[in-house]
Amino acid sequence: MNEDRFTVRAHEPADRDGVPELAPRLSIGVAGWRDPARVARAVKDWLSTAAGRAPAADNAPFVAVTDGSGAEI
Repeated sequence: MNEDRFTVRAHEPADRDGVPELAPRLSIGVAGWRDPARVARAVKDWLSTAAGRAPAADNAPFVAVTDGSGAEI
């Protein structure tokens, strides 16, 4: 069992570069007939757009950070 603890917090400017790198992980489970490269690109664009709008009151992205690491998103 994984015993890592994590904290969920509002997106910060320092997260801007790391968040789009999650696109491949967030593309897992997409329908097999979809082009994986196009899906990853669309997800990356979506994440970048959301990060660019932060911290709007009506559109606040959040990140989960592993306690103690200070860098994992």
